[in-house]
Amino acid sequence: MRNFCHRREASGWKSDKHMRDTGPFIGMFHNGQWTGQYQGTHAPAVVWYSPDMIDWMKANRAEGDEERTETPVPDGAIMVKEMFPPPTSHCKDADLVHLFPENGGAIMVRASKESRDGWFWGWFGWGEGDWAPTWPATSAHGYPNTGFGLYCTNCHSSARDNQTFASLRNVKGEPGEPLVFLNQDFFLEDHFQNDGTRLGQRLGQRRGAPPPQPKFETLHEEVATDGDDVETAVTNFNRRLRSRKDYSGDFAEIFQLLSGAPKPEGEPPTMPSETYDHVWFPAGEPVRHRASSRPTNVSAVTAPAAPASSST
Repeated sequence: MRNFCHRREASGWKSDKHMRDTGPFIGMFHNGQWTGQYQGTHAPAVVWYSPDMIDWMKANRAEGDEERTETPVPDGAIMVKEMFPPPTSHCKDADLVHLFPENGGAIMVRASKESRDGWFWGWFGWGEGDWAPTWPATSAHGYPNTGFGLYCTNCHSSARDNQTFASLRNVKGEPGEPLVFLNQDFFLEDHFQNDGTRLGQRLGQRRGAPPPQPKFETLHEEVATDGDDVETAVTNFNRRLRSRKDYSGDFAEIFQLLSGAPKPEGEPPTMPSETYDHVWFPAGEPVRHRASSRPTNVSAVTAPAAPASSST
């Protein structure tokens, strides 16, 4: 993910035709000023598909296949959903491989034998400090970044099959067009300017307002593309992001359930992080247990036996 390997079309990966909105961008006039409000399900996205995912989509998600019974997505198939600030019209003329996914990327890896929904889910952020491994837990004790049965299933469980909304009409070089949403961005300047010296200079300013400062020194040209300069660009890009110190092996082994430094003597131990308090439904059909197999007197089964000399 750090090296943008999913963007290498020479390896058989394919992308969406262009950046896609996931809902409308509404212009509002309030207190003498125009502002925009995005109503998408999540940030605007560009999805990249592994070769086996593309093959499955061609067999199951082409136009006119809406009513047919789908075959399972093959294990190992991957989708990477890069996410960007709204609205998408800011980037309509920019090459996808030169766009920096400031909102990170959502990852789906097919693993049908590992969970009931059949996917490994994840989120990855390319910016400095945006992402850290889920295990061991960070001091924030947060919800896992990656794993099985994550909150992604809240929406993806409503897909018609295979827990994915992927459609072949979104893919570059395939028939059809993606869904289009209302985009009221008339009060914004062009998000990018191409002056021949720097591709994709970020503006994103309201009319009459000074352009905001970019979040990163270079937003676009150091992102990997197919070419001889890729390795150098990626190496320089990653070097700037290596400020976070990893946990030592000894710390990770001893303090698997505790984050940060050990508690001073006398203080109560930290409860296990939310990172570890996560159970997902296993693969396969649910098993129905017979009620008659349950003990009729639970207290008699679970209570410890009293000593023979006890008066209780």
